[in-house]
Amino acid sequence: MIVRDMLANHPDGMRMRIDAVSDEASANAALSSHAHDAVLLDYQLAGSDGLALMVSRAEDPSRPPFIVLTGHGNAEIDERCLAAGAADYLTKNTLTADGLVRSIRYSVERHRLARLAARREDEYRQLFELSPMPMWVYQTESLAIIDVNDAALRQYGYSHDEFRQLSLTDLRSDGERVRFLAFHEQHIDHAEPNFHAGIWRHRRKDGSELLVDIVRRDIEVDGEAHRLVVAVDVTTRLKAEAAIRESYDTANSLLLNLAESLFVLDGNDRIQFTNPSAAALLDADGDALVGTLPPEVLRRASHEPVEFTNPAGELHMLDVHERDIVWHGAPGRVITALDITERRTSQREMALLRRAIEASTDGILLVDARAHDQPLVYVNSAFERITGYRADEVLGRNCRLLQGDQRDQPELDVLRHAIQEGSRCEVVIRNQRKDGRLFFNRLNVSPVVDDRSQITHFIGIQTDI
Repeated sequence: MIVRDMLANHPDGMRMRIDAVSDEASANAALSSHAHDAVLLDYQLAGSDGLALMVSRAEDPSRPPFIVLTGHGNAEIDERCLAAGAADYLTKNTLTADGLVRSIRYSVERHRLARLAARREDEYRQLFELSPMPMWVYQTESLAIIDVNDAALRQYGYSHDEFRQLSLTDLRSDGERVRFLAFHEQHIDHAEPNFHAGIWRHRRKDGSELLVDIVRRDIEVDGEAHRLVVAVDVTTRLKAEAAIRESYDTANSLLLNLAESLFVLDGNDRIQFTNPSAAALLDADGDALVGTLPPEVLRRASHEPVEFTNPAGELHMLDVHERDIVWHGAPGRVITALDITERRTSQREMALLRRAIEASTDGILLVDARAHDQPLVYVNSAFERITGYRADEVLGRNCRLLQGDQRDQPELDVLRHAIQEGSRCEVVIRNQRKDGRLFFNRLNVSPVVDDRSQITHFIGIQTDI
């Protein structure tokens, strides 16, 4: 269904006719009709191994190219697919309509050229020389290259004469020569008309490396066994696929570790996907939530935080947002719910603390211990009443302004020493109100530390005695 939807929405894919089968017997019957240009094969064919079907059709000279689709790619599956003769190998989680159409076109075109070479060996020269695909011919036993086309010369950077002086081992990177020779010995008598040798690392004349997809065909030249090779540069494609996989893995990791609860809903508000935070919020398994309706408060965005009680009876305050998306080709919505329960609790506690401080009959002041000259950063209303100064007149200034001309007091030395040492103290000092009147101030000073035990502020509590 995913493939059908992708092709149906692609300008080139719309022109493609799709016949779907779900079991091996139906697949064999369809393949025997030779009515198809390409086969999209699920790696896990119902009741059978998809690769087994492909291997079973290896002797059919008219079989179309197989493009294998699998849920999760890895090196082992890749090698199995290539060894079985797959024309291409695509992972569903990175599959796009453009990529699928390109793969079908590429596979069909490559297959068409290979069959054309088999049917028209008398037209080989024209096809060989004018083909946009890099090709060469080598002698099966000696591995010596006897001919090469212009596309291969452009791809590898050699002149025609230079290329014809090479052996196949000269095109390999140092690390792949031994593997290539072993592969050659193993498959030297392979009788498949169009043998897909897989992807190999080659080396250009300038020493740079490239990855090429190799297809070969046995041919006869002047009565001797030779092989025609098509070598398509897939370096850029493989790098792009690797980048897509890496990007997918990164995005998936971020999604799974997202603190916000995330739900994907279809057009009927039914859950199609949840991240771990969303499953935890609903106290349920993520897979079990697929197809179910989320609680009403989680189906639409809200301008105000909403209350939600989970199945365990825990009350949460949620900030809910939504946006429209396309999910697997169909319209849907993403709902995000940020749990602000702790933040709201902290806000309420801070509001209560501020009201309590403002209600105090003692003056309360806060000094920034890290700033130059340790300025006042907060005073309550009782401080304003006791000293006669408004808050805006003292904030940003050192509280020594209250000493006026009363600087010669032994208790001031006790206060300075406590601040210098970062310790608490209690002193009684003479202070001067804004209007010049004196008052005795019993001052309690304590340091305030952060989560690293560093002093950031001093808090002072003053009582007019």
